[in-house]
Amino acid sequence: MSIVTLTTDFGIKDHFVASLKGAILSQIQEIVIIDVSHHARAHDTLHAAFLIKNSFRDFPKGSIHVITVNNQKKGEQCFLALEKEGHYFIAPNNGLLSLIFGEKIEKAIKINSNTLFNSASYESIALAIKAIANKKKFESIGEWLHDLHHKIELKPVIGSDYMRGSIVHIDRYDNVIINITKEDFDKARKERHFQIYFKRDDPLTMIHKDYSDVPIGEVLCHFNRDNYLQISINMGKAAGLLGLNMDELVQIEFS
Repeated sequence: MSIVTLTTDFGIKDHFVASLKGAILSQIQEIVIIDVSHHARAHDTLHAAFLIKNSFRDFPKGSIHVITVNNQKKGEQCFLALEKEGHYFIAPNNGLLSLIFGEKIEKAIKINSNTLFNSASYESIALAIKAIANKKKFESIGEWLHDLHHKIELKPVIGSDYMRGSIVHIDRYDNVIINITKEDFDKARKERHFQIYFKRDDPLTMIHKDYSDVPIGEVLCHFNRDNYLQISINMGKAAGLLGLNMDELVQIEFS
C-alpha cells in the first residue's frame, strides 16, 4: 500500500485539504495519506521546503510527497513530478524542488492537466499519484520538462570571526529554529569561544543537549533532531517571550 504525504499552506479552516484528499481517494482508495503540515506560511516556498526536506526521509522509500504552496504565479504554471532518493515528489514549478534538495533540478515530468488552479488541478495530482502507485511508466503522467524554475536555498553568512543565520521556522511549542546546522557551526567555530546574539538580550554562551539541562523558564540553545540550531525556553515559549519572529537574524561571534 502506497503512502502519500501532504504539505500545503491551506490551513484547516477551509475545505481545501478535504477536497484534495477526496480527489486522491476518488482515484485510488488503497492508499495511506499522511499530513506533514497544512500550516506552511502562505505562499512561502522556503518554509514549505524546510518542512518537507526535514521529514521525507523518515518515510519508506517509494512514498509520494505532494507539496502545494504558492501555486499561482504569473505566466505559465504547472505541477511537476520528480523521482529522487527513492521517493516521488509532486510540486508546482516554482522552485520548491530545488529548495528541498539544495540544488538545481535539471528535469522533471510536467503533469498532464487541462486546468491548473481550481478543483480540476486536484484531479490531475490524484491521477499522477494513481499512476505512480500503480507503478506505471513515469512518462505516462506527462512529458519531460527541462526549463524548471530554480531558487537558491537561504544559507547562513560566515565570516572569519562570526556567522549570521535567519529564523526559518517557529514550531508549535514556540521553539525558534535557525538555518545553522551543527556542521556549519562546528566548521565556523574551530573550537573557539562563542556568543549567540539575538534582539538585545544578553548573548548565550553554551550549547546544551536537552531542555532539562537548564531550570524551568530558562533560555537555552541546542541542536534539534534535524541538527538545526534552536533557541528554546524549558517549559516555555521562546518566540513569544523573547520577541523573535520568522526571518529575523541571529548572529554568532567567535573569539
